[in-house]
Amino acid sequence: MMADKDGSRKLFHAAAVESVSFGTVLTVDQAQYQYDNLVIRLGCASSDPSTSLACLRSKSAKEISEKDFNVPYPGSSSAPIYMWSPVIDGDFVADHPYSAFYSGSFIRNIPVIFGDDTNGGVGFAPRSAGSLGDSNQFIKDQFPAITAAQLDNLNKLYPNPYGSSCSGPGCWWNQTGQVYGEMRYMCPGLYLNDAFDHYNDHYTKGTSSWAYRWNVKDQEQLANGLGVPHVVELNALFGPENIYNRGAVPKSYWPNHENAAAVQVMQSYWVSFIKTFDPNKLRCCGAAEWKAWRSAGDDGTGAQRQRLVFETYGKTGMETIPKDLEARCNYLRAIGKDLQQ
Repeated sequence: MMADKDGSRKLFHAAAVESVSFGTVLTVDQAQYQYDNLVIRLGCASSDPSTSLACLRSKSAKEISEKDFNVPYPGSSSAPIYMWSPVIDGDFVADHPYSAFYSGSFIRNIPVIFGDDTNGGVGFAPRSAGSLGDSNQFIKDQFPAITAAQLDNLNKLYPNPYGSSCSGPGCWWNQTGQVYGEMRYMCPGLYLNDAFDHYNDHYTKGTSSWAYRWNVKDQEQLANGLGVPHVVELNALFGPENIYNRGAVPKSYWPNHENAAAVQVMQSYWVSFIKTFDPNKLRCCGAAEWKAWRSAGDDGTGAQRQRLVFETYGKTGMETIPKDLEARCNYLRAIGKDLQQ
């Protein structure tokens, strides 16, 4: 969705983006360590770059795939969840996401949907996290540029809901998941709603942005401590019968179960958006009117930073972004550039 420096490279006329992700984005030079480590792992180390490259090219896809993962960022102790990410090449990716969207260097004047799951980070956090140190180290491994002072601020913004009395494996799992989920997914998504609302000409061109939170609960996922996890709404968007691994589809999403209605409701919003560029016109089943995002109150009525919430049993409703979430996201936005997001 980012584009040339002037935001002119228009590749699509609308976009629905689920679980926006702002990870660490390196420059080409900063990412050199990945190549260097791969060369060593495959026995291709050489003082001559052309020789090492020729050696790599002689390896099979299987040999490379078995070695091209689990390399920590320089200065980190463990590999990040996602090692290979886009790099700033000065062409297609000209800047870090937070900076690009702040400056308006992205494809503008298109209708967009951005959304996330309530507990998008829990499934990535280590279940074994048993201390504040475990939580901080996990975040450091994903965002190596973070400072001790920034971690201290995060610790204050995200206190352990179980208190200091909880120690041992798992006691900091949910806290770690909340930090990571909001850093990488939820807060970037809300930021993009602000950016598109600011730069889109939604009054004369009808290019609005809409936000959502998927809060459809499945009892088995709740029992496993996952809450409403990352991208679980894809089972509703495409329909359980169209998911490649049908065995992984939550039971509640299948016909005649409690969340079957949520499938129909979500699909109707998306079909409406695809056909009309507005999720409301063809919505079904008594679903709520999905109000467009308004971040600056430029309509004279004050800010309307609201998102649609998908609930269990197919229920829907609008919610205003909670003040505590706003405070956390504001801080994460403020340090986003420092973290190379």
